[in-house]
Amino acid sequence: RRYAPRNDGFIYMNFIARICFITIVLFTLSSCGEVSYSTAKQDDDSPSTSSSDDNSASDSTVFLFATDFSASGQLYELNYSDDGISVGNTGLTHLGSSAIIHYLLNELFILHSGFGTVSTDNLQVVDASNDLSISGQFSTGNGTNPHDTYIMDDQAFITLYNPSADDENIDESGDPANVIQMNKDTGTITMRYSFDDYLNDDGDKNGNAEKIIAIDDILYVCLQDLESSSFSATSSGLIGIINSTEQEINGVIELQGRNPVDIVSSQDGSMLFVANMTTFDFDSSSYEFDNAYGGLEIIDVDSGESTAFISDNDLGGYIERLLRNEDKIYAIISAYDEDDGEYLSKVIRFDDSIEDAGDIETIIPFEVDIRALFIQENYLWLSSRSSNSDSGISEPYVSIHDLESGDELDRNDLTVSGISFAGDK
Repeated sequence: RRYAPRNDGFIYMNFIARICFITIVLFTLSSCGEVSYSTAKQDDDSPSTSSSDDNSASDSTVFLFATDFSASGQLYELNYSDDGISVGNTGLTHLGSSAIIHYLLNELFILHSGFGTVSTDNLQVVDASNDLSISGQFSTGNGTNPHDTYIMDDQAFITLYNPSADDENIDESGDPANVIQMNKDTGTITMRYSFDDYLNDDGDKNGNAEKIIAIDDILYVCLQDLESSSFSATSSGLIGIINSTEQEINGVIELQGRNPVDIVSSQDGSMLFVANMTTFDFDSSSYEFDNAYGGLEIIDVDSGESTAFISDNDLGGYIERLLRNEDKIYAIISAYDEDDGEYLSKVIRFDDSIEDAGDIETIIPFEVDIRALFIQENYLWLSSRSSNSDSGISEPYVSIHDLESGDELDRNDLTVSGISFAGDK
């Protein structure tokens, strides 16, 4: 069979939403998608390196945000026991149709992107220990299209994909801020960070800030730096560096790859792993798969140098998502089966000491379209669906797997596609 990348996805649907003459077909989703679960973040062990009657989350609860991208999203509580998976709709209100979620210390953070309906461009804070009550909902700026957040003490660092949409969103130099620092309890924006000086000086600067993680007090931000007219990745991707203690930018790391969509760190915090996703060519209506810029890039933190690059071809598809669990890293790799018209994904695993493609293990083979993954204890949660270029999206479900073997233990059908997990590990 011949595999090629899909031409849909949450990240690229965000792109498309900004082009008024393109009709959006909601064939997808979270890079496809997009958004995603968290990488080495609050929901993960980053280096310092249910259906209960009161709707309060138990210690084992996993949350899943699900959507069809046209109506209000749904927040589910998932639990696993000897009886299998139980799925409960929390009934949480004020949810937009597009969001990612993070969980930290009994607080659930719901970040609504600018691509969606009902509720957009805001951070919603939910008290998971108190009947899932909404403790705050704060704007990131109209049209700024927030894509990810990292919570550090009482501060939320939020990446903005369209920072120039809000005229007030400027740093001290008057440049559009790619990252804002917000007090999560009051919504007050306490600092704005612009990487404008580091972007490709082609007269069309667009940071397109995506995922964000932290190693101690240093934040690392994926900057895609795409062209606004074609959304092509014509220049190297960047990893922006912010010192949260000093509240200042410490420069950028220039990548070998382009269009970085996800990032995690090694367990000891010495290495960064970056997913560079092949980009969509609007002229040819296809993904630019056969290039040297898509793949997994490994960066030495101290030197800022790339130590390895594993291409899409060696990965067996284009890389979309990363998740670290202790010293193991998991990734979603996706492709399109041109014979059957099916969009398919697999899950791979490798040690954070990886050197080349020979060190990669496939634990979930190409079978369905996997949109999100999450690890809790010895279990791997997946949100999947069937996606076909002719018949569209169908049969969304959530499944739980043995973390070591990848064997499926149970699954439960959903009404809409789940795109973002969060919870206690």
